Amino acid sequence: MSVTILDEENRRKLAEGRSTGMGFAFLKRKNQSTYKTVMPITCCKDFLNEVIYAEVTKKFQPRIFGMLYDKRHNILTKDYAYLAIKILPQNSNTAEYSVALKADKDSLEKNHSNIMSFMREIETKLGIKKSKQTKIVPADNDTYLVAMPIYWTTQPYLVSMYTLLMRAFQYYDGSMPALEYLEKGKVYSADSALIMSSRKKMLEVINGAKVKQTYEQYATNVSSLHSSSGICSMARK
Repeated sequence: MSVTILDEENRRKLAEGRSTGMGFAFLKRKNQSTYKTVMPITCCKDFLNEVIYAEVTKKFQPRIFGMLYDKRHNILTKDYAYLAIKILPQNSNTAEYSVALKADKDSLEKNHSNIMSFMREIETKLGIKKSKQTKIVPADNDTYLVAMPIYWTTQPYLVSMYTLLMRAFQYYDGSMPALEYLEKGKVYSADSALIMSSRKKMLEVINGAKVKQTYEQYATNVSSLHSSSGICSMARK
């Protein structure tokens, strides 16, 4: 079955903290094979935070760095939230893929099933049923549909952890189990510092650590929600 992702959002309105590489956007499922972006596909995955905050709390945050999400689209289903991923060049009219980004784009085409396996191994450890684990399906225009288990939306840092795992380990080759690869496998170079600061926290979460974080605690601070609610900022017990 072919999948279509309708993307009519304007990425150029965003002031992105990261401007190239793997981009993400939440999707609204229209039917079995068609999905529509509810935000621009962006390399700065912090913009996912305003969307998921509104969808969970039914409240809205003010505009930040060009992003204003002021209408809920009811994107969360019983089992999944849906994401688009795509390797993106610079956000300009003249942007082209660099040699390195072209390699990332080609790798994602060949390696998306390995990324899916990587995430599913972690989800098995987390106790997520196999029938409700991550699915990654090629769509049109070099874009991929990701069915993200609803577990990853239950706390802000989990959305951050999920997308960082996918981006940082996009070259996972299946040469070792996912948890071992997380500890000593190849990390995408632009994410090496983020993984260095979050790896122990990720492993603690995967091994059952319970960290209480709520969306409501960011109700009056959109800057903190945007920039400091992710896995790197998560307080450890």
